[in-house]
Amino acid sequence: SPFNDINAINFSFPPLPSYSLNMDSLENYFKEWASQYGQLKSTKMEVEEKMLKLLYKLRGAYLIFLVILAEKYE
Repeated sequence: SPFNDINAINFSFPPLPSYSLNMDSLENYFKEWASQYGQLKSTKMEVEEKMLKLLYKLRGAYLIFLVILAEKYE
């Protein structure tokens, strides 16, 4: 299935460190957060793209289905 790779994504944000007044640790924390958020966003876009491609592939079958339904209930 094209969606298998999505299950592999694992997001875990550690709680904000107690020493968060330390600017370096804060910066690292938000860098990590930003990179995981970016990963999530690009995954969402990939999923949307795959869904659109799938819908495009199914369009013919869907039209045939509508025609059959229309004939059945004429």
